[in-house]
Amino acid sequence: MAQTQLVIVGGGIAGAAAALRAGQYHLKTTWITGDRKTRKRSRSEYVFNVDNMIGVHPDLVLEQLPERPEEARPHLHIGTKAIIENVHRRLATYDEFVEIVEGAATEARNTDGGFEVKVGEQAHPGRALLLATG
Repeated sequence: MAQTQLVIVGGGIAGAAAALRAGQYHLKTTWITGDRKTRKRSRSEYVFNVDNMIGVHPDLVLEQLPERPEEARPHLHIGTKAIIENVHRRLATYDEFVEIVEGAATEARNTDGGFEVKVGEQAHPGRALLLATG
């Protein structure tokens, strides 16, 4: 497997933000999001409302607005799960730059010229490693 510029480990809000920004800057990136077991342990599964967060994408707000203004709620409920799902949709624009790998990172090691992270038997080499695991 070819070395990418960046390997991100973490499927939560920090990993999602890093992957999106890497894609926007056209960095060849591998984003390791974890598996079902690691996501179950993630705090992002249990945070149902994020208040005062800078940078919430307008799509998340528009999805919650009613068609009639008189039915509007005084407070929108935007959780980390919704933010992460929104990032996955937005990354389609940058799929030539960001590869999403579903699976648990089991090992990370320093190599000549970078790092290598294993997911199962597959090694993912990168020049830089970002741990966004909470």
